[in-house]
Amino acid sequence: MDTLRSLEEKNKELDGLRRQLAREEEEKRELFAQINSLIGELAQIKQAENVSSKENELALLQSELDELKLDFGRKQGELQKICGELAREREESRRRENIMQLESSRMEEELRERDELLKELTETSDELGRALNEANNDLQNVREQLAITQQELTNKQKTNLNIPSINDNNLLKEKENLQFEIKELNYNLKCCEQKVCEKDELLNKKIEELRESKEKIKILEERLNISNHKTEDFEQRFSLLAISNTELKSQLKAAEMALENDKTKNLEILEKIKEEIELKAKLNLDELLEKEKIKNEEKILEAEKEHSRLNELLFSEQRNKELLKGQLVALKKENEFLENCLKERNNEEINEKTNYLEKLNNLKEINEKINFEKELVQTKLNQLEKENTRLTSELIEVEQKAEREIKKLNNSLEKIKTKRKKYLLLNQLLNREKL
Repeated sequence: MDTLRSLEEKNKELDGLRRQLAREEEEKRELFAQINSLIGELAQIKQAENVSSKENELALLQSELDELKLDFGRKQGELQKICGELAREREESRRRENIMQLESSRMEEELRERDELLKELTETSDELGRALNEANNDLQNVREQLAITQQELTNKQKTNLNIPSINDNNLLKEKENLQFEIKELNYNLKCCEQKVCEKDELLNKKIEELRESKEKIKILEERLNISNHKTEDFEQRFSLLAISNTELKSQLKAAEMALENDKTKNLEILEKIKEEIELKAKLNLDELLEKEKIKNEEKILEAEKEHSRLNELLFSEQRNKELLKGQLVALKKENEFLENCLKERNNEEINEKTNYLEKLNNLKEINEKINFEKELVQTKLNQLEKENTRLTSELIEVEQKAEREIKKLNNSLEKIKTKRKKYLLLNQLLNREKL
């Protein structure tokens, strides 16, 4: 904004210079018209005297007039070029400011989005850690239950080996209890597997989010490089503006030199006019000479005022240049501050990335341990199922043996009953014989 104001002030000053040059041109034309009128009057007065010298002087004056006109045309063209360059530079500066504002807003939005993503990642990592702790606790509980069941099975096997005869109802109840415990263990294993699958899905999602965040960070770095290139272009253009400012100073100095030359030429013309006025004084033209003298003195004063005004303009240009230098230094400091902030944020993001990668590696190791433990539990369950089948087969064999023994006992009881009946009949027969 300060650069735009300075450019507008420069444009205003250039407009003032144009007006002053137009006024000077009009005054020069008036002077040349007066000089031409005086020359005409002198020619009329001194037609007879020194005709050849006057013609030479007139030719010199005419050539000087032509040179002055050419110089004025060149200066006017240079002023137009300078005005066009200033307008172009003003438009470019506005466009650059708009681009910088848009880029700064984009960078702020992207940084906010990145902070939100980092917060979400931290929250999800905490949730994953909690879930993994819960899964570990569940697995420990399952292990404890399996150890308890194994001890019970071993104890029962020992008792089965020590006790020859077992009640059928107790065996059936134990069998049902074992099947119920195996079902519970299978259910717990399925729940653990589901939890592990859910944690794997969450880990995959977080890995994808980390990849997306890495891509976004790469895009941000590319945009930062683009903004740095644009700042370098802006500095180059500012250096070009400084060069153009020096050229303008040189042009103003040249204009001052031209004005001084015009002043010296005007003084020479005034001296010539004074000489001619002295000649006119001899011809009783004192009043006209005094009027011309007053006009010439006024013109000289105006030329001196314009010279002082041009010096003031040069001073203001130098001051504007110093202001622009200060603004450029401030912009460089702001750019350095932004670069340092971005570097710090990049370092923080790198540290966070490393921490997240370490956490992910730890989670992967924990997941591998859980899978290994799950396989161990599965093998133990398979062993338990085999033992269950073996126990069921043993129970079936025991039941069959018990049934056989019961049948034998029944047969023996029937034999005993038949023998008893026979014995009773024999006793009755013996009693009858005794009677």
